[in-house]
Amino acid sequence: MGVLEVTEILNQNGPIARNTVRTLMEGMNEKGCLTFRPEWHRYVYSAAVPREESLGQRVTELVDKACGGEPERLMMALLNYWGLSDEETVRIQTMLDEAKAKQIK
Repeated sequence: MGVLEVTEILNQNGPIARNTVRTLMEGMNEKGCLTFRPEWHRYVYSAAVPREESLGQRVTELVDKACGGEPERLMMALLNYWGLSDEETVRIQTMLDEAKAKQIK
């Protein structure tokens, strides 16, 4: 996605200058969050890290910083403040059972 497309999306929430978006995207590229490739007269940006990997990194940081390195605290916060439906509980229990089975092998 190019700067113009990102600017158009962001402008749906309020005006923002294209140069501001370009500066932000260039900064994200310098930090390794975005990559770009030249395409005709513009640069096309994309995420440098796949979504699942990025999510894993952010959750790990969250557990380390906010939960003192204890994932149980994150789970308790989710249970106490977010709540889970019966369907979510079943899906999570299935994931836990599958992860445990993989560890035993």
